[in-house]
Amino acid sequence: MTARTTYTQPMTAPEPPADAEHRATVYQDGKDAYKAGTPALGNPHIPAPPGDLDDARAWRAGWHVERRRDEH
Repeated sequence: MTARTTYTQPMTAPEPPADAEHRATVYQDGKDAYKAGTPALGNPHIPAPPGDLDDARAWRAGWHVERRRDEH
């Protein structure tokens, strides 16, 4: 009796959707991150709101604080 060998296709990563670079980050409140001027989770390419650096850090950190508050 001989051992059977099965041949499988090599695993490849799925193709990204064609509009992946045009998709904006959407927050839980439904606002578009780029229109709101919100830094997307600390993304330096999206500007922080004007003002104090501590305010900008609080603004960046606020997305999970608001979500946690809304869940209760």
